[in-house]
Amino acid sequence: MRTLLAAFAATTILAGAAQATTVYPLDRATILVGSPFDFKVELNKQVKPEDVKITVNGQDYKTVLGGEAQFVELEKGKEDKALGSALLLRGLKISAPGAYKVEVATGDESTSVTWNVFETAAQPKAKNIIFLLGDGLSVAHRTAARIMSKGMTEGKANGRLNMDDLDHMAFIGTSATNAVATDSANTMSAFMTGHKTAVNALGVYADRTPAPLDDPRVETLGEAVRRATKKSIGIVATSEVEDATPAAVVSHTRSRSDKADIVGMLLEVKPEVLLGGGSAYFLGKEVAGSKRKDNQDYIKLFQDAGYKLATDKNELAANASAEGNLLGLFHTGNMDVTLDREFQKAHPDTLIVVAGDHTHGVSIIGTVDDDKPGTEMREKVGTYAEAGFPNYKDENGDGYPDKVDVSRRLFLSANNGPDHYETFRPKLDGPFVPAVQNEKKEYVANEQYKDVPGAVFVQGNLPKSSESGVHAVDDVVLQSAGPGSEEFHGYMEQSDVYRVLADTFALGAKQTN
Repeated sequence: MRTLLAAFAATTILAGAAQATTVYPLDRATILVGSPFDFKVELNKQVKPEDVKITVNGQDYKTVLGGEAQFVELEKGKEDKALGSALLLRGLKISAPGAYKVEVATGDESTSVTWNVFETAAQPKAKNIIFLLGDGLSVAHRTAARIMSKGMTEGKANGRLNMDDLDHMAFIGTSATNAVATDSANTMSAFMTGHKTAVNALGVYADRTPAPLDDPRVETLGEAVRRATKKSIGIVATSEVEDATPAAVVSHTRSRSDKADIVGMLLEVKPEVLLGGGSAYFLGKEVAGSKRKDNQDYIKLFQDAGYKLATDKNELAANASAEGNLLGLFHTGNMDVTLDREFQKAHPDTLIVVAGDHTHGVSIIGTVDDDKPGTEMREKVGTYAEAGFPNYKDENGDGYPDKVDVSRRLFLSANNGPDHYETFRPKLDGPFVPAVQNEKKEYVANEQYKDVPGAVFVQGNLPKSSESGVHAVDDVVLQSAGPGSEEFHGYMEQSDVYRVLADTFALGAKQTN
């Protein structure tokens, strides 16, 4: 199965690369009426401007799209490699719904794409939208949660999860434009823009240029809400606020790792509420713990923009009802989640197994949070060693486990990952790096774990050029309730979900709501 999947993904990527001319937005793109987007044509050879003919529904593109594209005589890729000419028109809008066929011809080569420009209801169907995303939440997770939280007797669940009783359900396809197996960036970006994109990309079509911040942009839901309504925006995450999922509400970059730049994009949109981790990217480089490469103090910039700052639960409670916007930064990195805060502290002698569909696959966890539990919860070093955690560290000798985050948990990949050595034990002596780059810039198994007793080499199913892991290929289940939820049914693409959100808020209507 792994071999077949890898071949399928590779075929998809190669098929895209072989296309003579690429047009962005891509074929079958769905575009909201009045929503700004960038139009780009990439040619596979150098040509003169007069040799390129572009029409939209048979008319000169300038008439329909309302502007003339900038002609780039020669775009260059990595290592100064010549790629071909290009045309780029930024920030255009289409005001009338319908099918738009874009045809590009140069010499004896031609290509065409068709866009579906859609309108929305004239009036909003709901006052508010609450979009909850369990990153990596699969059917298996839901089943496990129901069994663990409610129990089961004689084959029947003893209770139901709240999500079990939501009114409407749909299966959502998650694949990226360049691979069947996707990641958090592309998936959330598709939810938030209505456009599928490539692995690692947010709010852009991933073009061929090496710079990650110059790719053709599409409007995000956060920007659409700002443009078309007077509604407030809230982003609440347990991850870093610059991480792919929360960042997709506002961001434009081909690389989800551009976290310092994403902080600036958050400030541009100014969500009324922004809560999560990731303060390391708000701090100037001279501040201890900072991950920025400049001395820009974004905490001050947010405060200058009228934000109240909260760094713990007391400040959050004090500022929650205060005038102005709210910025809550509660960790330099990702915040501890419920598993860390509640279960491991309450049951430090219990081995907890959590299924996942990210690169990390299955995590086996055997440590507790920094906050020291009460006497009744204590477990000493010897108990942890006996439980199979020989690498457990207790540097200050107080008998409590030292801080352990997700990156130090056991890598037991059940899905898509790089070559690595499986050691069948937690990595508690530092961040776990399963694959590293070699001299050829290929990602290979980290030799650091090769000689660990019992280590087994596991061949990955990702290209050696892949810089990050991807999710499983399975559809995810979406459930919903409230006005507009009846539009969720059957099989849908993530870009279709955006269309329902836009329709619910009437983002394609002329009225301001």
